[in-house]
Amino acid sequence: MGAIKDLLKYILPPPVSAFNREVGRILENQERHYAHLAELQDQLRKENELQSEDMRRRLESLSEQLEHLGGQLETLASGYRVLEDGAQAMSQKLEPMSAQLETLGRQMDGTLQTAAALTDRLTEFQKENLEKYEMVRKRVVDGSRNAAEAAWAAVFHDTIRNSRWLADASFSPGRWAVGYPYLYAMYRVLNETHPKRILDLGLGQTTSMLAQYAAAFEDVEHIVVEHDPEWIQFFYGQMKRSDRTRLIALEREMSPFRDAAEVRCFKSIRESFEGQTFDFISIDAPLGADMKQYARIDVLNMMPQCLGRNFVVMMDDAERPGERHTISAMEDCLNEHGIPYRRGNYNGKKDCVLLCAQSVGFLATM
Repeated sequence: MGAIKDLLKYILPPPVSAFNREVGRILENQERHYAHLAELQDQLRKENELQSEDMRRRLESLSEQLEHLGGQLETLASGYRVLEDGAQAMSQKLEPMSAQLETLGRQMDGTLQTAAALTDRLTEFQKENLEKYEMVRKRVVDGSRNAAEAAWAAVFHDTIRNSRWLADASFSPGRWAVGYPYLYAMYRVLNETHPKRILDLGLGQTTSMLAQYAAAFEDVEHIVVEHDPEWIQFFYGQMKRSDRTRLIALEREMSPFRDAAEVRCFKSIRESFEGQTFDFISIDAPLGADMKQYARIDVLNMMPQCLGRNFVVMMDDAERPGERHTISAMEDCLNEHGIPYRRGNYNGKKDCVLLCAQSVGFLATM
């Protein structure tokens, strides 16, 4: 390139030198462009090499992954073939088992039918035996109560023999009337504690004994409460009694009490005995056989204000639920007011319960 410039310098006229300089600059620029292009080509070559290497590494990694996946697929395929073989073998084993299960199912149905038939027979057998057992139980209980009643009758008659004040011992206990356990306990109460004021709820066998007791002692007051005018005329009108026995006729009514909607009681009995106390209270009225929650609550409604110092309260028919609940409520009342007491149970054909002051507690164990 320099030789050409020198040759042109000698050949061409001076104005051409400017052109040559321009040509020189062009050539220099061209050389720089060539050099730059060479650098770019070198960079592109290096970048291509780097990208090719990266692509190669990626391809190798993908190839390894594909190879690994291929191995896993082969393992899965092998496992599937094993499972398929196992399933086929299991299916072959299950076929006879299915037949056996079907046979067992039919046998089970037969067994269940037999069991159901046996259960029905057992239920019927149990029902029959329960009925027989209940019949026998009732007979045993009745027999036991009758025996106890007979024993109390003997004890009662032995106790009243040669009594100073009980002249007429012709009582008719049982059924609606009190039984011998009641008559015995009541006689002992009268004979040994000598109560002065007596409240007798229910005109009957108790009244026959209490009237004789009141007639024998001048300091005794005996009050009888009854609702039935015909029974008063028939029984009370013919009974031997002194003026120390007095009858008060009170009608009956149904009144609510605690959680019981209706309880039969004597009308206005609380007002009739307001402020009065009694040493002995005999409770055999009003009718309580149909009362399931509470029965004969008249005295309970007057407690403890109606009780004398050495009080005794007796309740007949204590085996019935209504009377049992009333007796429990009486005990609650005594406990709530801090009144010491004893309870005695006397059982025969019917049951009676005696609640008495601690001072006469022996009456609970006679």
